[in-house]
Amino acid sequence: MTTTHNVPEAQNYPNSSSDKKWQDFLEYSYKNPEKFIEWIEHDPRYKDIVAKAKEKKIVISEEPSLSKNISFCLRYLLIVPPNSLYGRVKVSPQLARWADAVAITQSISNIWDTATAVPLAYLSVGGGFLGFFFAALITVIAQTFSNKTAEIAAVGCHKHQRLAGGATVGWVAMSALLTLISGYGSDIVTNGSYLAEYHADKIVKENVLPKYERNLKTAEAKVKDAQKLIQKCEEQFKEWQSLPKSNPGRDASYRKLNGPFGVKPSYWDNQPTAQLPLCPRSLRLEHESKEEIAKAQKALNQTKSNIDEAGKPIVYLQQFQPKLYASEFTEQGNIRSGVKIVEIAITSFNERLLSGNLGSLGFSLIGLGISVITTAMAVTLTMIHRRLPSVADTFDRSLHNAQEEFFHAVGDGLRNKQGKNNSDHQDS
Repeated sequence: MTTTHNVPEAQNYPNSSSDKKWQDFLEYSYKNPEKFIEWIEHDPRYKDIVAKAKEKKIVISEEPSLSKNISFCLRYLLIVPPNSLYGRVKVSPQLARWADAVAITQSISNIWDTATAVPLAYLSVGGGFLGFFFAALITVIAQTFSNKTAEIAAVGCHKHQRLAGGATVGWVAMSALLTLISGYGSDIVTNGSYLAEYHADKIVKENVLPKYERNLKTAEAKVKDAQKLIQKCEEQFKEWQSLPKSNPGRDASYRKLNGPFGVKPSYWDNQPTAQLPLCPRSLRLEHESKEEIAKAQKALNQTKSNIDEAGKPIVYLQQFQPKLYASEFTEQGNIRSGVKIVEIAITSFNERLLSGNLGSLGFSLIGLGISVITTAMAVTLTMIHRRLPSVADTFDRSLHNAQEEFFHAVGDGLRNKQGKNNSDHQDS
């Protein structure tokens, strides 16, 4: 049996438009607490209040507890709890739905950014068990930090005033960092074959071809040195010719330049180059250097032809440079070093993005775009949320305390009533 009719204006509680009626109701409830308890206990409209009061589900204090500090990492690992974006009083359905949208946007942004950073974390230490551990650690830290700071940024000016500014800066900075590397992570996951081709092309251009080009330049330098010796030989031979035949050093000067009088060029064929007179030595050096140029040019041309024939640099390395290929790539054609993959992903992604070669970015560009959009939306909605007056109202401390006292009072009244009923039952 309900007792609603015994309480003044009970049907209008707690929204009576008349201050007099409201005061009458409070005064009557104060003088007749048992009537109030009986009414609220049996009125189906207030079953949630009764349940909370019986179970002592008092509104959580604004002061952080030890249990919260221990468990918040797990709570914030996946999502930003929507109910953490507002207080516990005057929460309208519209505000709750808005907070759901903000929390979902924050969570999607944070999860996407963290997920695309995992490949970099895994490979940056070489992969394997250490890479798995490091990636898991980075995931937990980044996701928890992002979600927690996102929450504080959303309600910090109402709930954690000292942390509000720092949390906002920290969250935005973390989001920006993760957004920046999201393209790299997406590139590693989806563009592995492109990165391998990019690396092979770098090896061919920076290691293979330069070796033959250096040989050619070395031979060309030798030719120039030999030609300088030839010029020196010609100059000194002219000086020798200008000497009078009566000059006692004339014969010695000739032998220094050309050796004994009357010898044929073949005379020097079996002699070491270093022991030859100046003029035969310069001619031999020029001849040998030109032969080196021809060989170096032929080797360079052949290498370029092999590269063109292979079609792709990575195929060339596999067919013509097997040792070099094995040191850089696996049998499946993947880059062997995880650290090298990260380095190449960052370098090649930046080059393609800055040069406008967006077609080769593929899904990694989409991944970067998703990160930019979700991060921008999350930051925008968070900044709007923190400035809503309705959010500030939910952290009204005086109303919070009144609500807490109300639940305590109702709970005590219900327990007292239950104890009295049990006592009456035992007496009977």
